[in-house]
Amino acid sequence: MRKIVLLIVILNSSIIFSLDIRVTAFTDYYGQIEPSTAYTTLRQRNYIKPEISMDMFNYNAEFNISGEFYYDFFTVETMTNPMNILEECYLSIYLPWGDIFLGQKYINKGKADVFSPLNPFNASYKKILSLDEPYQSKLPDFQAEVKLYINDENSIELLYMPFPRADYQGSGIISSAENPEFSFDKESENYIISNPNSFFITYNRYGYSFDTQVMYAYYTENSYNYLINGSKITKEFNKVHTLGGAISSSIGGTGIVEEAAINITEDFNGSNMGIKDSDITLNTQLTHTLFNRTFGQLSIIYQHIFNYKKYQDNSIGVAIHDIQLQPTNNILFFIAHLHDSFLKDKLYVAINMGYFFSPEIYLAPRVNYKINDNITFESGLNIYTGEYKPKLLEDNLGGDNFYVRFKYEL
Repeated sequence: MRKIVLLIVILNSSIIFSLDIRVTAFTDYYGQIEPSTAYTTLRQRNYIKPEISMDMFNYNAEFNISGEFYYDFFTVETMTNPMNILEECYLSIYLPWGDIFLGQKYINKGKADVFSPLNPFNASYKKILSLDEPYQSKLPDFQAEVKLYINDENSIELLYMPFPRADYQGSGIISSAENPEFSFDKESENYIISNPNSFFITYNRYGYSFDTQVMYAYYTENSYNYLINGSKITKEFNKVHTLGGAISSSIGGTGIVEEAAINITEDFNGSNMGIKDSDITLNTQLTHTLFNRTFGQLSIIYQHIFNYKKYQDNSIGVAIHDIQLQPTNNILFFIAHLHDSFLKDKLYVAINMGYFFSPEIYLAPRVNYKINDNITFESGLNIYTGEYKPKLLEDNLGGDNFYVRFKYEL
């Protein structure tokens, strides 16, 4: 009798819970090939990311947990910061009237794929070597979110973050070779405790001809500003109001996304050189299939800075405001992406291009080859046509580089 009861319990458990385990592991190498400097090894990373997804109660709930760990032979920080080993860990509950998400997870709002002004979420790693770095580029936030479905076309999303994550730089002191009196303690906060509580509300409408989205947010920005005390410069995290919207549609086979947002910072009048000024940001994204097979995407991003001041006669202002925060009154740049697949989708070829209205043009070709179902060889270049010059108080090696990566996925 006990054996029968145990068998029933096991069968019921297999119906209630469904487990999915995925593992991504790779080794990669980055080398600097900047023409003006000697060849340098930038990174040799050995990386593993396990992911577990558990569907529960006839798919009415889901639990996800993932982590990442790496070891690097050549950099100062040879291993993952312990606070960044746990990646996502959250519970999803699916109800007839909406969805609930609790825990630490990645968040993606807005409709544009690149530089969306409606997606001010998830802190960044400051020392990425590729602009499209898929690993260790973002940090998930701890949050509580409720999605309310008004009907099939309309929904409202309410999101709360008690303690947002801060951009990650590592630890140590950055000093400027050009201005030795400047020093900056780059110690990374795990969570922003000094200025907590971020709130977001998003309205979505899905229509036959076009989709729309409207968002308002009052939040602590993940990227830091600067608090100046003589020659010592420390981090400061400030609140921002963001109000914006997006519309997406298609015309003649071309997908169109238009986003606009106004960001009101704590320095709207432009009087504090250490805090970003308020701005309005526009993002136009076009996608189209070229030659009946090649995916093409073009993003045009424009930003106007309100009450902008250029600190030409103030060395600290030049170092912080004009270089680190906002280099000009109006910012306009283009980013293009093309990709295609060959040999029955085993060979993937892509290129990213950026034009920033300066001598610097960004070119990033990518070639990946899928050796079998589990193993992929990936490679790429990151080339800047302008002469590389480190920014004041910047801790990036920068410059042109290449990478090769062998990746295993289970």
